[in-house]
Order: sequence, then structure tokens, then C-alpha cells
Amino acid sequence: MSESIFPKPTKEDVEKEIEAFDKENGIGEWLLGNLFSRYRNNTVKSDVLEKVNILNRLYSTRLYSIEAMTNRILGVESFDSLLDAGSVDAAESIIECDLEGKSRSTFSFASKYCSWHNWDAYPIYDQFVDECLWYYQSLDHFASYSRSSFGTYGNFVKVVNDFRDRYDLGSFRFKDIDKFLTRRGAEIKERRKTAGVN
Repeated sequence: MSESIFPKPTKEDVEKEIEAFDKENGIGEWLLGNLFSRYRNNTVKSDVLEKVNILNRLYSTRLYSIEAMTNRILGVESFDSLLDAGSVDAAESIIECDLEGKSRSTFSFASKYCSWHNWDAYPIYDQFVDECLWYYQSLDHFASYSRSSFGTYGNFVKVVNDFRDRYDLGSFRFKDIDKFLTRRGAEIKERRKTAGVN
């Protein structure tokens, strides 16, 4: 793909993608917003179970076990305090989830679950975000990382911050950057697929 297909993002470009994202995903975003506002804390099992289940379904995070993740969240000491403080430890503490004696990475789910509690502190990760970040990394080398290998959630946050800084998008909160990265990443992925590029 040539650089001209997807130019370097501007504030106007991000605003257009946000508007398009909101039109396409308004109902789901409204539902999750209400759910996470109603069940703000993570101390009652039925509340956490409902949030985990609905987030998994709407965002297709492919959790192997809703129950295991619910118990994982409930088992993290001071989880709500970590979320309120915007600590990366909140996400880090639920990225690995034990299922039938096997530890599975739930990086995408953890980022989204934390984001819905605190939009200003937790950017989301998924395949489209990865696609978009790597596309611009290939063009401008705005950060130091290897594709799909952030290591820790804290490193991922740094990469998103580096992206935001590189293109002078600091006026946008993570939630807005997420919308841009998701939509643009989906476009990039589709173009690559159409062009037969892996």
C-alpha cells in the first residue's frame, strides 16, 4: 500500500472517523455506557458477570470462559481503586486468565473492560487498532515496538501516546483515538485483503 492511500491523520480526519464510528455503533456504545455506569464497581459477582458477558458479546473478544474472567476480576485486590487511578496494573492484572489449568491471554478484553470504566486512562487493543498503529509505524516510525508484541499493557499505552503525540492529537481522549484507530484499521485491513497482502 502506498502512503497516499491513507494520509497522516489530522484532527479533522480523526473527527470524521469519530462521527462515522458513532453512527455505526451508537446503540452498542449506548448500551455499554449505561451498563458500566449502572454497575460502576466490581465487587458483586452478578454485576461483573453481566458486564463481562455483554462486553464479550458486543466486542467479540472471544473469551474462553465468562465465569473464569468474572472470578479473575473479583479476585484482584483494590481493582476499583486501580481503575479510578488509571493504573495500568488494573489491565495487567486481568490480561492472563486461568482456564482449566491453562493461562490464556485476554489482552483485548482487558483493555476494553478497563476502558469502559475509565476512558481517559485505558486505550483499547484489538486487531484493527494493531493494523492501524502498524501502518503508521511503518510510515513514520513514531514509536519503538514490534508488531503484535507490546509485551505489557503499559507498553501498549506508551505506543498509543506516542502515536497521539506524533500527529498532534493530544486534544483527543483515548476513547476518541480508539474510534479512529478502529475504523482506519478496518479500512487498512480491508485494503490489504483486497490487494492480497498479508
